[in-house]
Amino acid sequence: MLSEDMPYAEAYASEMTLREMMEEYGSDVWNYAFFLSRSREQANDISQEVFLKAYKNVGKYRGQSSMKTWLLTITRNTAFSWSKNSFWRRFIPLGINLSL
Repeated sequence: MLSEDMPYAEAYASEMTLREMMEEYGSDVWNYAFFLSRSREQANDISQEVFLKAYKNVGKYRGQSSMKTWLLTITRNTAFSWSKNSFWRRFIPLGINLSL
């Protein structure tokens, strides 16, 4: 379904479903998330967030790198965000209103 009007990245990414993306790259994303977080629970959460972000923003995929590289970049950035925010998750109990 590639046309001359549509770049390869858009044609390839738009045809890929979330399930196909997860089946093809899921283990790579999870392993990298586990490597960065050293926690199975965080790797599960990070992986899930990565695929949701990727699926929502698949139209922004430019094709300058492979789909795997793009997903692993999202994984790295998401893991770093998790580690930055984990400080506050440890010290601020849920249900506390900070806007006093």
